[in-house]
Amino acid sequence: MQYSNLPNGQTQWFINYLRICLDTIEPTISGEDRDRYQAEDQDGRDRMRTEAWQNACRDWARQHRNAILSAYASAGNDESVRAKYAWLFRYHNEEIGRFFGEEAQALSISQDE
Repeated sequence: MQYSNLPNGQTQWFINYLRICLDTIEPTISGEDRDRYQAEDQDGRDRMRTEAWQNACRDWARQHRNAILSAYASAGNDESVRAKYAWLFRYHNEEIGRFFGEEAQALSISQDE
């Protein structure tokens, strides 16, 4: 993926790790859900796997969001570091928007945070 207008003014190519992570999440079904899963027919199991995957993706996106916010808060007053995190806010929001569509707003980063 190519990104222009980076904080240093350059254009860079990089691996879109966020999408790779979301695409490769493996959900788990455990506890009471496991018993329910085993009692379901194939369609029911498919629905449960899809729901578990979607929940796991949302959890991962929230953790990613929180990690970025925490790192930004730790950056102090170093404007070059803060600019990198501001760029990361945009990257996170763009990719989360593509992946989650209408659900993305709850997982996005606001500049006010």
